[in-house]
Amino acid sequence: MRFSIFLTMNDSPLVFPPFETKDAATLMARDAQFLHEAESPDFPFTFHAFQWERACITCGYLQKPERWLDMAYLTTINAPVVRRPTGGKLAFHGNDLAYSITVHAGRHPVRRLVLGWIEILAESLRSLGIPATAGAERRSDGWLQPLCGVERGPADILLEGRKLAGHSFRKAGPALQLQGTLAVAPPGPDVQRLWKALRAGTVDAAELASLPPAAPPPAELAAAFAEALRTRS
Repeated sequence: MRFSIFLTMNDSPLVFPPFETKDAATLMARDAQFLHEAESPDFPFTFHAFQWERACITCGYLQKPERWLDMAYLTTINAPVVRRPTGGKLAFHGNDLAYSITVHAGRHPVRRLVLGWIEILAESLRSLGIPATAGAERRSDGWLQPLCGVERGPADILLEGRKLAGHSFRKAGPALQLQGTLAVAPPGPDVQRLWKALRAGTVDAAELASLPPAAPPPAELAAAFAEALRTRS
């Protein structure tokens, strides 16, 4: 397969840390540490999958959340806002499986790496009977739209034309990290109340997909993703 170089570029197998559920700050700090460590050529290809202890918001590492969010309201409802080590825009969490892929990429082409991983994840979903597709024609309201969830682009995974998973990435020297969020259920009340913090932009739940009820639970899905990355790359 054309992406075989990605897992063998440093002659190390894929590392899949135990699936975990923790607070947002701890999870993002862990991914940030992976990105830092991946500056070393000895860093192994790493797939980290997790869920959040409670509903929260993450923002891209260059984004200013106070510009887009009512931070006082979020403090009142005790909702964390945490910066991701990767780029992108605001993402609402609580009904999702989240994950990161981190590698010492050296000078390998970033776009090819990122889109290759996303296609492998979509293939894994299809093998489970979920008709997911990787990539979409770009659709965005531009820089004035602060939300990741309302955009469409090549780095998304769609289900029946609606966004199922979104991704952000960052290249830091030779290190590369892709972070993703995949909706395993429709947004519940804990996630929907986060939407009220928006100063601009809207969330249209009808535009968002989630996995069917018969899909594997998040930990099993994460294991399937890890195996797909291990064997199909």
